[in-house]
Amino acid sequence: MIWSLLQSPVAMKLTFVLLHFLWQAILLVCLWRVAAALLPLRSAEARYNGALATLLLMLACPLVTFMLVDVHDISSATELPLAVSSLAANPELSLNSNAMPDFAAEQAISPEIAQAAVINDQAAQLTPTAILLASQPYLMLTWLVGVLLLGTRICVSYLGTVWLRKAGLTCVAPTVLVRFAETAQRLNIVQLPPIAYSSRITQAMTVGLMRPMVLLPMAWATEISPDVLEAVLAHELAHVRRSDLWINFLQRVMETIFFYHPAVWILSAEVRRERESCCDELAIRATGQRLDYAKSLHEVAYRQMASQAPSLAIPFLGQRPGELLGRVRRILGITTPQAGERSWPAGLMLMIVPLFLWAISAIFFPEISAKAEAEEAPSQEVTEVEEVIEEDEIFLPPPHHRRGRPHPPHAPIHPPHPPGEPGRRPARDHLPPPRGAVVGEDRPAPPLNQIDMDELAPHDQAMVRVLRSLRHEVRQLRDQVQELKEEQEQETELQANAPRRRKRARRVEVMETTESDMTALDETD
Repeated sequence: MIWSLLQSPVAMKLTFVLLHFLWQAILLVCLWRVAAALLPLRSAEARYNGALATLLLMLACPLVTFMLVDVHDISSATELPLAVSSLAANPELSLNSNAMPDFAAEQAISPEIAQAAVINDQAAQLTPTAILLASQPYLMLTWLVGVLLLGTRICVSYLGTVWLRKAGLTCVAPTVLVRFAETAQRLNIVQLPPIAYSSRITQAMTVGLMRPMVLLPMAWATEISPDVLEAVLAHELAHVRRSDLWINFLQRVMETIFFYHPAVWILSAEVRRERESCCDELAIRATGQRLDYAKSLHEVAYRQMASQAPSLAIPFLGQRPGELLGRVRRILGITTPQAGERSWPAGLMLMIVPLFLWAISAIFFPEISAKAEAEEAPSQEVTEVEEVIEEDEIFLPPPHHRRGRPHPPHAPIHPPHPPGEPGRRPARDHLPPPRGAVVGEDRPAPPLNQIDMDELAPHDQAMVRVLRSLRHEVRQLRDQVQELKEEQEQETELQANAPRRRKRARRVEVMETTESDMTALDETD
């Protein structure tokens, strides 16, 4: 019964919809990357809206595809060869069982027609559509198992939020409640959500969809300063004002349904990152202290212990606390370029798209793939020879330490390649000696800053630029650390010498008063 349900028309249609979503999601993410690179999206709110709109378009694509895809044509196209093959397997049977025997003999299928039908049936069974229909129940079963496992995560998270709202709660102090109400008023929140201390958590978070509730760790009642508490409350109230809990729930549902597609996870992580930046900006507007807010982030991260919040809750440090450094940089306006900070999603897309196109070409055009493999076979021997030569060159001394051999006058340094033979790049030891160098003289290796960038490969040029930029950043950080150390030493020295300076000032005052008194006595005498 279960297998018949997996092969039903609805299940078959859903399978085709999920397969079409593979290229649809990749296309949407690529379009969003191009738009984000071309458009001046400087604010976190604009980037968040763009990423969220792309995520909603991803959700709409399967719905539109489900209405457009028709599986009856596909099933009828595959049922026709099967009917012909069953008829061709018994050529002695007639096409019409109700006819007379002599008429059936005249209408019997000849052996030549039967053999041709069997050949056509074998060719039809190797088509991509037939292969896809044969594997459709297994694909549907795999998807159902994945949805069931990730759906369990949502259920457990919901039970966790219910448990947090009912267990281990303590009322906050009146001063905290007053500060909470003032912050909500500055954020234009009409209905004030409830707030309480919880002994089950280690960082502030907002839980609940219909009735949001702000929870604070119990340890913060006595350990955290009022300014830090105000920053935390402003951030959590910003989540309530923006209705981020509903968006977070939608993301969890999409991650559950389309768990097999990495583009959904990548875009969902980007939405969460930009959402935290938007709430940071709202909290800074409410508090009016950008630097104090960044310090509050640092202090909360320092106090946080290793814990895991429910996936339906939104903690103060975000779902991934490792992105705290990026949030602090955005808050302080630091635009230090980070090599490869956001390049891995694009690299993953560049890996997935060629593989997907190669799979399509291998399925729909097997003749072209076989021809390409046959053309690449003779070049494997040349590749193996080149690899052996490169391995031998590893054990040779560097080119600048090798003793060169004099070239005869009027002789070409690189002999021409014979016709029909592919040329190879000459080895380093056959290059002419540098200008002004004596033949046979050992020369030291040139430093990195004297390497001609034009002679390097593009990949090597990029690596050299990255190394130089990293070295420059390290120098800047080292200078900043040295300046901070010097300032700290000066402050320490001033604090240590402050009592001595006071004593000296008092002595000078006493001496001045004594001299003035002596002068007055002399004048009276």
